[in-house]
Amino acid sequence: MDKNNLLKQAQSAYDKKEYRQALGLFHQAAVIADNENRPMDAAELKNNASVSALLAKDFQLALSLAENTHQIFLDAGDLKRGGMALANQASALDELGESRAALEKFGQAAQYLLEAGDNDSRTYVLKRMSALQIKLGKQFEALGTINAALDNAETLSSSEKTLKKLSNLVMNLLQR
Repeated sequence: MDKNNLLKQAQSAYDKKEYRQALGLFHQAAVIADNENRPMDAAELKNNASVSALLAKDFQLALSLAENTHQIFLDAGDLKRGGMALANQASALDELGESRAALEKFGQAAQYLLEAGDNDSRTYVLKRMSALQIKLGKQFEALGTINAALDNAETLSSSEKTLKKLSNLVMNLLQR
């Protein structure tokens, strides 16, 4: 099967929520890219396979697929994809119960996404960080992080607007 057809099939399986099939096809395409000495393409395809593994609830595989891909992107100066690769790793770590390691990876991802100017992805990462901080008993840090996420968001839903007002009120009370 040629690589273009392989990618079409992988994307089609993903779109149909056939995540195990998508995972296998993306991984197969990543191996081809590795064999053709195309490290950026291979890293992207490994991340696609990692997301598919996350959605298939195979969290250890998701982590191993995304592991170190961020460095390939960062070495090439692609901060956005480097940040997203770190976020994929963090998501897998979170699902594996490694909350502290996940929080650290999400923090790194948020920084790279800030530098890349990717507000939407950074907002998502900050929200995930805030949830982890609450889980770890770091409520005040979580409050600051959710404020940063909401300040970063380009648009807010009505519930996010309410949350932002409440969190700003709490922050103001704490600063007295």
